[in-house]
Amino acid sequence: MDCQFLKKLDRDGLNQIFQYLAIKKYDNSSRIITFGLDEINDIFDLDLINIPSPKDEDNLIYKIFFRLCIQILPFFLRLLSQYFRLISTAGEKRTQEGSEFQITKGLFSSIVYFQKIYFQSENTASPLAIKTLKFHPDLLKSAKNKLLKFNQDSQNLYFVHIRRGDFVSWPNNENPAVVPLNWFYDQIELIKSRNPEATFLVFSNDKPYVIEFFRNQSNTFVIQESQKVEFSMMSLCMGGGILSPSTFAWWAARINPRQSGSSYFIAPLYWIGHRVSSWYPEGVQTTWIDYRPVDHSLPLKKADSS
Repeated sequence: MDCQFLKKLDRDGLNQIFQYLAIKKYDNSSRIITFGLDEINDIFDLDLINIPSPKDEDNLIYKIFFRLCIQILPFFLRLLSQYFRLISTAGEKRTQEGSEFQITKGLFSSIVYFQKIYFQSENTASPLAIKTLKFHPDLLKSAKNKLLKFNQDSQNLYFVHIRRGDFVSWPNNENPAVVPLNWFYDQIELIKSRNPEATFLVFSNDKPYVIEFFRNQSNTFVIQESQKVEFSMMSLCMGGGILSPSTFAWWAARINPRQSGSSYFIAPLYWIGHRVSSWYPEGVQTTWIDYRPVDHSLPLKKADSS
């Protein structure tokens, strides 16, 4: 049995897809047990047992149970794996080519504790692995219906994903991951030059910010739906997309049925490291994204300066 403990390991719930596929790649036949793998479990029909995070309406006993599990279980599993060597433990070693497992075998080697793994690389997201990701049918139907109101051939639909929130000050205030609006504007103009029929659907975790900026932009619409519906809609924009350096956008692009080769995806050069001209994380770059530089010397657009 493979056992993975997953709480909110980082700032982007869609990193959990990398984690899930990495474990399936390690052993596709064993049972996976997770805690709090809620984001992708709400989107995809996955082959795992997930103990969901408590909701506001859940009773106090379950909330206490879950809190105790995420606080005590990792300590207990570390004891079994690292000190008593009763079960195996799996970590991650990052390289320029991506990631690889570091396995320490225990007495009961079929039970594996996965700790602090991310596996953000193209190697994790193989075409075969992606075929195992199946949207919940009702969610996919809802996303398709919402796209119909734009009266556009899906080949002319492009998503624009603008990640703000924690990105405004993470990983630090001097070189935050947030991408200035100038860059998104330039990429929209580039796509318009390639496809005059393009329609842009804007998705963001800061709706007032993007609504202000795109208020008077033609053929540009800010989408306000639940996170899982927005992710599904992004994945169905067959024209392509403009990505923030976020795995939410990366995965929406990656599972896009773009086998025809006509979809066009753009992301900041160096990904999260666009302000320091250094790829971060290592191994994140792919061949199917057009990475374009971010010019931080330009004056800020109005919404950026507010």
